[in-house]
Amino acid sequence: MDLDIDLNLLVVLDTLLEERSVTEAAARLNRSVPATSRSLARIRRLFDDPILVRSGQLLLPTSKALEIQERVHELVEKAKSLTQPNNTIDIRSVSRTFTIAASDAVMCFLAEPLLAILETEAPSIKVFFVMEGPIDVSLRDSFVDMQVGIIRKSLPETRIEPIFHDQLVGVARADHQLFKDDVTLDDYVGFAHLLHSRRGDNWTMVDDVLAELGKARSIAASVPTIAATLFLLGQTDMVSTCLDRLTQPLASLLNLRFFDLPFEHPKTQISLAWHPRFERDLTHLWMREKIFRVFNTES
Repeated sequence: MDLDIDLNLLVVLDTLLEERSVTEAAARLNRSVPATSRSLARIRRLFDDPILVRSGQLLLPTSKALEIQERVHELVEKAKSLTQPNNTIDIRSVSRTFTIAASDAVMCFLAEPLLAILETEAPSIKVFFVMEGPIDVSLRDSFVDMQVGIIRKSLPETRIEPIFHDQLVGVARADHQLFKDDVTLDDYVGFAHLLHSRRGDNWTMVDDVLAELGKARSIAASVPTIAATLFLLGQTDMVSTCLDRLTQPLASLLNLRFFDLPFEHPKTQISLAWHPRFERDLTHLWMREKIFRVFNTES
């Protein structure tokens, strides 16, 4: 369907119907009176109606003008809202669902405090957590609204903002014999290790570091989630490695104990990613800010 309507004419029409004076409408629109008169002539041709007729010193709307006045005003206001910035939002009145992709470690750290914030500040916003996957495809195709975690590769268009840096620590049962003294490198590699890997890997960055030191650890088993890793550690003599801050909430419930790794290792960056189409979405921005708040206040 072709629409041969100049939006500027509707703006002029809206102003004329409010002012009922070409001179006053021209002043309000910052236009000349002749230009406003020409626009009125075009409006009359467009609607095949006089729209405004002279009565003494006034212009009075025709029945056609009165019929369309409210709809014209609504259209003009909606058109203006497309280009005028909206920097406020009544978050309590927003009803929306967010899907957040994350590892189970991130979920265990983030979910409870974030849900508490939503319950207090935005009770009609819901959050669905899903296991992290291919970041760019998920964000681009709206499978998820944002992703939180270790994000190493992405397309240039993906927005990524670092949240904080976490570090690896060793972890074992609180009453493990490993803790009889300071944990040495030989102590660390002397026990069977439980590996946390979603893909079932049997080699990680830790093994690269150990190889450079001329050491190797024995991998006894691998499980795909941090929750399963920590649960099994509480039932066995195996040891493992995990991220410090992210794993603290769950580890404390399972009576596990952390220890400093007896070798140098790089820190791990935790980031938040989203698609650029949500860059100025006020509700999406609000949610991103709350996620940053959780990571910046929990320690």
